[in-house]
Amino acid sequence: GEYVISQTNGPFVQLWYATPRPDVLRLDGGGGALLAAGFSGDGERAATLSAEGRVRLFATPSKSETGSGIGRLLFDERYPGDGATSLAVSERGDRVAVAGESGLWLFGQEARELDGEAVARVLFAPDGEGVLALGPWATWHELEGEVLPRRLETGATVETGALTPQGDRVVLALSGGELACFDVESGAQLWRVAAHPLPAVVVDLAVNPDQTEVATAGSDRVVRFFSLADGSTSREPLGVFPPKSVAWSGDGSRLLVTGLRGRGAFMVKELETSQRMRVNVFHDGDLTSGAFSPDGSLVMTSSVDGTIFVRDVEDGSPVVQLTGDGAPLRSACFSGGVGALRILAPQQDGFAHVWPVDPLPGAQARKPRELYEWELAREVRLAEPLPYR
Repeated sequence: GEYVISQTNGPFVQLWYATPRPDVLRLDGGGGALLAAGFSGDGERAATLSAEGRVRLFATPSKSETGSGIGRLLFDERYPGDGATSLAVSERGDRVAVAGESGLWLFGQEARELDGEAVARVLFAPDGEGVLALGPWATWHELEGEVLPRRLETGATVETGALTPQGDRVVLALSGGELACFDVESGAQLWRVAAHPLPAVVVDLAVNPDQTEVATAGSDRVVRFFSLADGSTSREPLGVFPPKSVAWSGDGSRLLVTGLRGRGAFMVKELETSQRMRVNVFHDGDLTSGAFSPDGSLVMTSSVDGTIFVRDVEDGSPVVQLTGDGAPLRSACFSGGVGALRILAPQQDGFAHVWPVDPLPGAQARKPRELYEWELAREVRLAEPLPYR
C-alpha cells in the first residue's frame, strides 16, 4: 500500500506515507546484479536489465504525487539464454531492446527476436521505429512492416557507433582506427577516414546536437574531431587521460570526457574558449559514467563508491551529492522530457534508484498540515516561558 494509518488514544488517526519519500524510487531488478538501466526519452518510464537476464519496465512519471502509479512494474520479461550486455528504451517507453550473446530481443506488447547472432550494443532510432545492432558488424532493423534487416557493408570489425540526433545517419568506429559514416535509409557509405593512428582504436564517439561534428576518444589518449559532412578534421585534437566515454552538451558548446581509472578522471571543456571546468570535490572510487543534463547546465559523474556528484558546468561547484545503499553504481543517466529533472542509477546489488536533482518540490509537497487551534495552544503552553514561533 501507499499509506500507513495509525490510531492513538485521542480523537484522531494519523495517515503516513508508506515510503519515506514518494519522489525517490528504489526499483527492484528482479534478481542478480544490475547490468544497465535507462529512461525513456520523455523520462516517464525506466527499464532495468539484470545479470540473470531479467528485463523490467517501470512507470516513473515526473509528478511525484502518490497515487500516480509511480514505480509501478509494467512488465517483467527474461532475456533468453546467457550473456545479456545492454539495453535501450524507446522514446515513448513502449519498447525495450536488449543485446547479448544470445542475440537481439525486443520486449513490449510481445517479446520477439530481431537478431540471432551475438550483439554487444543496441541503439534506438529517435522515433522509436528502428534499432541499430552493434556487434562485430552493424545491422539496421526496421520495427514496423516486413522490411528485412540491413547489414552495413563496413569491411572491418565494428568497435562502437552512434546514431545522429535525427536518426538519418550512422557513424561507426572500425578496427584499424577508422571512422565511417553511413546513410540509414539506403545503407550507403558516405565517407571513411583514418581517425586514430595504429595501434590505437576508437573507444567511444559522439555526434554533436546540430549534426555538424563527430568527436572520437581513442586509446592513444587523444580526442579528435571530424566534420559529419565529409569526415575532414574540424578542430585541433585534445590530449586526455585513458578515456572511457565522450559526450557533447545539449548546446554543443562543451565536451565531457570520462576516464577508465581514477576518482577524478573526467574533464569538461568549453570548446570555443578551451577553458576547463575546475573541480575541488572528488569521488572516493573510479568513475563508472558521466553525462550532461539535457539543457547542458549540469554535469554528473557516478562512481563505484556508490555516489553521484552533480556539478554546475560554469564553475564546477557541487549542486547535489546522491548516495544509494552503498553498493557500487554501474552507471547513471539524466531523465529527459519536460518534467522535473531526475537521475536513474543501477547498482550491483540488484536495485536501481531514481532521485530528483532538486529535492525542494518533493519536500514542499510533503510539508505538514496547518495545526488545529487546540494544537497550537498546546505548543504555546509547552514552550513557556519561551515564545512559540
